[in-house]
Amino acid sequence: MKYPLISLKIFNKKGEEVYTTYSHYKRRTLGRFNRYFQRGFKCFLRVVYAKGYWNEGEYNTKKDFMLAYKAFTEQSLIDEFKKVTK
Repeated sequence: MKYPLISLKIFNKKGEEVYTTYSHYKRRTLGRFNRYFQRGFKCFLRVVYAKGYWNEGEYNTKKDFMLAYKAFTEQSLIDEFKKVTK
């Protein structure tokens, strides 16, 4: 499997799932977040680096999501897991 795998789920104010996506591309995931996320929505982000290694979290604001997204998808972090899992 190709890593990292980024999964994003967006929920509306009632807690119903509005959108789900899985991608290996950071830009694609971010574009879909910007398209579907609205004020009052929540989102769940998971970045899988290798089998058994991931970061995840649930976020209520765009600012919180962006901070986590940048931290979870840092190239140095991704490269470190590539070295460990070889």
